[in-house]
Amino acid sequence: MNTIEDIKCRLIQICENFFFSDNIRPDKIIIEAPYIPYIPSSWDQNRILVLFESQNLSGAMEGNAEYEDELEKLSKADQIRRLYTDLLGGERIGISPWDLGYLDFPLKVCFPEFDRADFAVGNSVLWSLAKNGKNDEPSKFLIEQSSRLWKEFLSEMQPKTIIAVGDISSQVIKNAAYSDGIILNTYFPYGRYPSFINKHFDFSVDLDTYDDVKYALEKIKKTLDSPISSLKKGVTLKKTLPMAISLLQKLKRINND
Repeated sequence: MNTIEDIKCRLIQICENFFFSDNIRPDKIIIEAPYIPYIPSSWDQNRILVLFESQNLSGAMEGNAEYEDELEKLSKADQIRRLYTDLLGGERIGISPWDLGYLDFPLKVCFPEFDRADFAVGNSVLWSLAKNGKNDEPSKFLIEQSSRLWKEFLSEMQPKTIIAVGDISSQVIKNAAYSDGIILNTYFPYGRYPSFINKHFDFSVDLDTYDDVKYALEKIKKTLDSPISSLKKGVTLKKTLPMAISLLQKLKRINND
């Protein structure tokens, strides 16, 4: 049976064998080396992979500039293993939505038997772009290249469930054509969609009048009655509840099929 270290070593080899030729290397790329996802020691018990978009290394998040500087000093081998470093300190691994705790509540509601530390975490696009000192959207070319690498990653990891957060993550996983597990596509819990829900949905009055929410209420109440390991400042129920309900409904449909 393959150990976690065996899997990580093969993922590292996949990254080491990838390179951009001079004529196709994007001129706005920040760190050229792709990087492997964070895989917990409990992977064999969980096998749930959460994927976001890209690192957005030119963002204004606290410590981001220093993090980028430190990454540039690392060897290629350490850049590939960047999510396993302690460059940001604490529990931060370098994927902002995960570090900020936006997924803690939805995942705990959907998978109450697991803790935060049990999930594998990665970015779907394995490079970051900058334009005029600010983050730039992942290009079609980098999405295609990332899909190629994720096809190999997933063959080695064999996740049972992939949660693709956002349209770009969903596109990368679709392109990778993985068919050995469940794929749940969802949205960021702080974008336009949840903002619209927050504006037009009265959580104090309407919560139990929706059939989809009724199904979720029992699970949600159990979660709220138990500690969630790392809810951060600014992560509110109104931001994360719509995502929790969406994921619960998708899991319910899959389990009923």
